Amino acid sequence: MNPLLSAFMIGCFFLTTTGVGKDLQQELERLRNKDAVVRYKAAGALGDMGEQAAPAIPDLIDHLDDAGGVMVCITGAFSATSTESVSDAVQHALAKIGKPAIPLLIQAAESPNHSGSLRQNAIEILGRIPGDEAIPSLLKWADGSEVNLRRPACLALGNLKNRRAIPQLLQLLKRDEADIRANAAISLGMIGDASAGEHLAPLLRDSNIEVRRRTAAAVGRLAYQPAAAELVPLLDDNDLDIRQKAASAFQQIKAPAAAVSKLVEFARGNDKILRHNSEEALRRVNDPAAAKPLIAAMSYASPGLKKILIMALENTRSVEAIEPFRELLNSPELDFRRMAAIGLSHIADPQAAAILFQALRDEDKTVQNIAEHALVKMTDPAIRDTVMEIMKSGSSREREVAARMLPNLRNSSNPAALLESLKDPDENVRAMAIRSLGQLRCQEAFFPIIEQYLNANQNTGLEITCALSHLTEAYTKDPQEWLSWWEWKKRHPQLPINRGAKLLNEMSSARTFLKNLVTLADGPENKRQHILADIAKSRDKEWLLPLESLLSDRNPEIRENAAQTMAAVVGHPFKDINEWEKWWKQNRGCVLKQNQAEGLPIWDMALVRRILTLSLPPAPPLIPLTTKHSATKKRSAGESKPDGNASSEASSSGWPSLKLEALLGDTAIINGKTARAGDKIKGVTVVEIGEDHIKLQRGEETRTLRVGEKS
Repeated sequence: MNPLLSAFMIGCFFLTTTGVGKDLQQELERLRNKDAVVRYKAAGALGDMGEQAAPAIPDLIDHLDDAGGVMVCITGAFSATSTESVSDAVQHALAKIGKPAIPLLIQAAESPNHSGSLRQNAIEILGRIPGDEAIPSLLKWADGSEVNLRRPACLALGNLKNRRAIPQLLQLLKRDEADIRANAAISLGMIGDASAGEHLAPLLRDSNIEVRRRTAAAVGRLAYQPAAAELVPLLDDNDLDIRQKAASAFQQIKAPAAAVSKLVEFARGNDKILRHNSEEALRRVNDPAAAKPLIAAMSYASPGLKKILIMALENTRSVEAIEPFRELLNSPELDFRRMAAIGLSHIADPQAAAILFQALRDEDKTVQNIAEHALVKMTDPAIRDTVMEIMKSGSSREREVAARMLPNLRNSSNPAALLESLKDPDENVRAMAIRSLGQLRCQEAFFPIIEQYLNANQNTGLEITCALSHLTEAYTKDPQEWLSWWEWKKRHPQLPINRGAKLLNEMSSARTFLKNLVTLADGPENKRQHILADIAKSRDKEWLLPLESLLSDRNPEIRENAAQTMAAVVGHPFKDINEWEKWWKQNRGCVLKQNQAEGLPIWDMALVRRILTLSLPPAPPLIPLTTKHSATKKRSAGESKPDGNASSEASSSGWPSLKLEALLGDTAIINGKTARAGDKIKGVTVVEIGEDHIKLQRGEETRTLRVGEKS
């Protein structure tokens, strides 16, 4: 007796003593029933047992050619019936049992005593059991003398997708037998290793129809792009199936320009399979050289096919498509206009950008949004001149989009144009210019952007806050805090920006922090003592100079506490104030130099007091977008008084009312407006800007104003 069969018989005898064994024996008896339905169900039950049904493998193999038919109901979204054979159920069962079945399946496939269908089914099952145990046998049958076993063996090798078989399969491509070459091509395509593509491509010119057909399907599976040129002649093959396979391959392999005309012809033909395959292939065309045949075909294509051709033309990204897309933007067909806008968005060319700006005027919002989205993503410096021209003469929507585009144009940004846009009559254009200036980190835009706060709606106010955050790496909604922060930044250029930003962000208000410094010098005694205690606890070295100023305070207790706090901050033992002052005099320079090296600001009390004098007029109520006259314009026309009660008319001496509200370096804020030396306000010239005053001149008369004073 065969040793393998003996082992299975012993296994069956052992399993009969258990519950599983009894169930197994029962299903084996049912497998021998005359009723095909009973046999079918028994095979299914044995398959559900998995490897525990291993003793049933010989009986299952005997039924591999059982042709008994069974009607099976398939349930799902739609119910249907299908006819399956007992053999089908047996194959599923053996595949589920898995590796224990491999030796007997190989033996069954090799035995000439079994029917041809049984042997073929056994080979097919070997391709459904993972592992490489069966590969040597499958390769032997694929190259064997029995023709009826070659194809199922190659299919089984392909299903296993095991790279171990590739070298032998490549050798089979060189065999004289056409069916062996065709079967090997099938297997290599199923395994999916793209390295086989170069060996398969020459077979597309094979003299045998079946070899060409199978190879076309294989290179399509592998998406082997170099085979595209070899596939094109197959579109003219006399065999319909080959033409179908070639068109199908172009769904994975991008069709070159040479294939477009033929694919368009098939897409207009009567064969459903060829038409479908060709349409799908055309959708994936991306060869720039294909633009011409695609444009030519659009003139006679049906509306459905025309959409496919437009999609293909989009993929080419060819400048030759610009004119057809421009014409499509004038089409009454909405889908064509939308597709044309998308197509133009893929073409990096100034002419395409100019047409997209025109699309912003389309009556359809979707076309407008597609055009805007495309324009703001463009980064090619070549379109800079087009954008600059739009900023000068375009519509409001066009100017807004152009202002948004400028920061994205590589090495071609133009802050001057954006600064000019801050005077634009359209609120949305100004808001977009503010955003772009912030993105460009344009430092000279700080004061012009701050001025926008005086006449901003909610949307513009948000853009101003974001832009200033970009400029300073800090965040606040208070214009006064921005000015204080900017003064600090200018006075400490050696310090990293994020140091000051951290101070601003951590405090509920930067001005509150600065006022604490003044309170420390001039405030009530209880508050000063409280601040000193907090400083000593925090050991914050940024307070050293303000503390130093307290060493000469009028209150001896404050002087003593200030000295103790300084000693705690620098970590020096404190004995008495005299000893401390002596130590501080000797080491002051070294300590402050070390602070600067660590990036710590050195607070100057005079500077602090000056920062605290900064003030801006309160912002007017929010102005809706439809308002024609801004508060700024009213003031310039003399219809509203900046200081609330001062007349804009000249005094008896002919001198207008002016108030110096703040000094920021070489800039003064007068009546809510920013001015530099040489500027004129109400006919008065600013001739000098000092550290704490300005000089004004009108005719022969000059006046000096300090912060908070009125002329």
